[in-house]
Amino acid sequence: MVRDYIDDMDRCLAAADLVIGRAGASSLSEIQAAGKASILIPSPYVAENHQYHNAMALVNRGAAEIIEQKDLTAEVLTEKVDALMADKEKLLSLGENAKKMAILNANEKIAEIILSLVD
Repeated sequence: MVRDYIDDMDRCLAAADLVIGRAGASSLSEIQAAGKASILIPSPYVAENHQYHNAMALVNRGAAEIIEQKDLTAEVLTEKVDALMADKEKLLSLGENAKKMAILNANEKIAEIILSLVD
């Protein structure tokens, strides 16, 4: 289902088979933590094209697909969505690889660094 605005992102992300979105750090962290397959469309309007580099970190590990905005058309997106939805093994693999990249203990790591500096 396509929705204009999502105010219950946690529920939608949990229910999604495939996520289509930008490649900001917070979005990617949520996709990875949820172990979801994704098609990332990095915003070209950010400093130093960092969303592209964020997306490629997943793409290079088999954890996401990418469409650059300059290449984005309805046909290109439809083809990629249809191909992924028809290939359940690929969809599962993308999600599993994304989950492997998730950092779920960031709070602990930050606390360890802070405590090491105090000593």
